[in-house]
Amino acid sequence: MTREEYQRKAELMVAHAINVDKLRRVIVCMPTGSGKTHVIARIILRLLRGNKRVVVLATGVNLIDQLAARLRACGIDCGVVMSGRPRSESRVQVCSADTIRAMGSAPDADVVITDECHHDGALNRKTI
Repeated sequence: MTREEYQRKAELMVAHAINVDKLRRVIVCMPTGSGKTHVIARIILRLLRGNKRVVVLATGVNLIDQLAARLRACGIDCGVVMSGRPRSESRVQVCSADTIRAMGSAPDADVVITDECHHDGALNRKTI
């Protein structure tokens, strides 16, 4: 299976889990370098076609900036919610988990995608 086929399969499995199986929480686990960010972008593009608002949670300035840049390279208009950054009205927001916790609330969203979800069990993510 090529990398692109692997990514497409992951995207379709997420869509099936949400739309057919009606699951509310789905985890995609892929090896380093396999294109997780590309899969996230494809899922977001699918959600935008359905007029959904998306929050992507990430940790660390470098990861947040890299993720936002990669999404923009895929044609996704996104804002960044992080201390010292200007606000954006984009339907996709890449958010610092620490900033959201400090603010006490996240931007309105229909779907939340967490990059590096192994951090979700940490106390700081439970309060978001």
